[in-house]
Amino acid sequence: MSKVSTAVVLVDVQAFALKAGSLVIGDAATIKALVDDGSVDPHKDAIAYARANGAPEKAITSAAPAEADTAS
Repeated sequence: MSKVSTAVVLVDVQAFALKAGSLVIGDAATIKALVDDGSVDPHKDAIAYARANGAPEKAITSAAPAEADTAS
C-alpha cells in the first residue's frame, strides 16, 4: 500500500473537484504532483490550521476522475 499524505488545497483543482481551503488526502505521489504544480501545501502547520478551522477533507485516488458523460 502506498503512503498516504495530506495537504491543504491552495487553489481550486477541477480535475479532482477540490476547493481552495479544504484538505486533500491521497497517495504520496499524487500529493507530490499537486505540490509541484503549486496547488497544495503539505506543511504540517498549514494542515493543523486548516483542521483547527474545520476545513472539509476529501480523499482522492492517484488518477483524476473521469469527466462526467454529458452526452444525451
